[in-house]
Amino acid sequence: MKSNPIIESIQANLAHRIDMLNEIAELTDLIASTGSQLKQLEETGDITAKPVIAQIAELQILAALLPRRLAAREQAFNDFDGKLLQEVNECIPRVISPRNRQLSERTTAKLKISLGSIYADPVALDAAIRRSDPMTTLMGTCPSITSPELVGGIVRYAQRVLDAWNNLDAIEAKL
Repeated sequence: MKSNPIIESIQANLAHRIDMLNEIAELTDLIASTGSQLKQLEETGDITAKPVIAQIAELQILAALLPRRLAAREQAFNDFDGKLLQEVNECIPRVISPRNRQLSERTTAKLKISLGSIYADPVALDAAIRRSDPMTTLMGTCPSITSPELVGGIVRYAQRVLDAWNNLDAIEAKL
């Protein structure tokens, strides 16, 4: 598999995005747990016992701070998604499309040699090349990812770019 820093960055950022979602989920669970513990201690705890008062105070502090931390993490996540979207959008014209064009040119040159003896007419030869399996695969690689809708969200969109890169790897391996 060919390596590219932008592709590697997208892969790393998708993994980081999962980590961010996990942290948000953990904070959400911690907020729920803290609220539940606090309610239970406030209702049933021995408020004359210093350890219980200290625990209530700690839980109250957490109950006040955790929602702000969660909001900050959610904002960071939303900002990150915007940056990931920008990176994926830049990857198509800077990485995927040029590689696709290069492979198309190489494939066309190879097919002209192999099909040239079968098709004497240049128009027929060009048509045969365009209808060939390698060329139809190459032509189908980029349109599948450049859809303006983010069907399935940013993760699916990024995955389509990574799939296109892998498809180009497979095509190149056959050349």
